[in-house]
Amino acid sequence: MKIVTNRNCHNCSQMANANCRRGATCLPRGRHRNSAFYILHFILASLFAACAAFAAAPQAALPRPLVRPGFRCWYDVPYGERKDLKDEGPGFRGRVGNWTSSALGVKICRHCSGQQMDVYVPNSYKGGKAVVVMYIHGGTWSHCFDKGAIPHYLFKEFMRGGVVLVSPNYILQSDISMNVTDAKRPEATFEAMLRDIDLAVSRLGDVLSGVGVEMSEFVMSGESAGAHLALLYAYDQDAPEKLSLGLSHKVRISRIVDIVGPTDFLSFGDNMKTPTSKLSDKDPRKPIRILLKRLVGMADDAPDEDVLPLAAKWSPVNLVTSRSVPTMMAYGQLMPLVKTDGIIPIVQKTALESRLGKAGVKSESRVFFGSNHGQVSNNGAEWIVRKALGK
Repeated sequence: MKIVTNRNCHNCSQMANANCRRGATCLPRGRHRNSAFYILHFILASLFAACAAFAAAPQAALPRPLVRPGFRCWYDVPYGERKDLKDEGPGFRGRVGNWTSSALGVKICRHCSGQQMDVYVPNSYKGGKAVVVMYIHGGTWSHCFDKGAIPHYLFKEFMRGGVVLVSPNYILQSDISMNVTDAKRPEATFEAMLRDIDLAVSRLGDVLSGVGVEMSEFVMSGESAGAHLALLYAYDQDAPEKLSLGLSHKVRISRIVDIVGPTDFLSFGDNMKTPTSKLSDKDPRKPIRILLKRLVGMADDAPDEDVLPLAAKWSPVNLVTSRSVPTMMAYGQLMPLVKTDGIIPIVQKTALESRLGKAGVKSESRVFFGSNHGQVSNNGAEWIVRKALGK
């Protein structure tokens, strides 16, 4: 670009100068650039300003939801960059489910570990503040559900109660419940799962803004393995020194509703006391013991005695302090003399209840008689939602 120097420019020397070029603008020391330079400068500055404004603007609304009777839903909303993991290894056999949810109309069992969440807003929500429940799905920490992680009757009760539901996926260990030789995912540990949940919580404000929801209270809940993770995450909020994970906990949890969650791995009786090496491959306890080793970051053939301290570390009962959030518990019992729901023994409830009582933490529990492990969430739906709402 041509530069014109004029020692006598009136803007520099306060002297009129007939030699100043028409269209030129004065610069220090009498240097001039023609008007094309400033037009280009204006265009570039405008572009930079537009980019900065776009970056600072609030997150745009999410795509239009799917509308179902009684609710609206947004599926697979990303909260991180990881996509679904592919099945690994020749020995891997993903769970093939045949359950269906009449509320959502899709199969609800598949193997997935992507950093995505589903959001459900009841049609009764017309604005204002709403209770938001983050529901962590179960599945032995190794399989999950496709667009329907929440059991049917419980889901309907949440929608009837005006609750906004958020259900995130999280990284999963390979499913060994049918085949102990399935490929291991060394990165899929309890710690990694909690970090996924923490990341989902950190994005919660943006996601709710995108769907037009204002939150009044944030409640954690989950079923079975998901309840175990929800308990760990909720108790870590007020006792971060226990696990030392450095989680952000950007949204304060008001209370937690535990649905048939494992709370104390060391009170599982023979499941923990019998050495893995003495169990046959057909014994259902063997894959669970191996799975637990993988979830705490140990090798499958590690000595059983080495897993016990880590099993205690990742048991929610050992994270309870006087600062822990109020805890509501729903468990099942098949028959009066059979103190289990077929998978989780009642002692898991009593162990946590006792620890909470000693710490002076508000808690409430209910046992649903005649309910197996998969029936508690539906048979107890009304009670569960009422407690989630703080009633």
